[in-house]
Amino acid sequence: MTMHAALDGMGVAIMPFYHVRQYVESGLAEVVLDDFTLAPIAAHAVWPSGARTPSPVRRFVDHLAQQLKKEVI
Repeated sequence: MTMHAALDGMGVAIMPFYHVRQYVESGLAEVVLDDFTLAPIAAHAVWPSGARTPSPVRRFVDHLAQQLKKEVI
């Protein structure tokens, strides 16, 4: 919603770059506060304890961690 408002000319959106990359790369938006950084946030993957974690869940969590590391840093 915030990005759509910015694209419609309603102002500036402060959002993580990975959320707006497609708009910037396509030329629909531009970065105007490139020296501003958002405070880091924690991300957690949660699944039931006890039983062995199913391998598809483990692979997904590992993939998510790799993607977030590439996109956020």
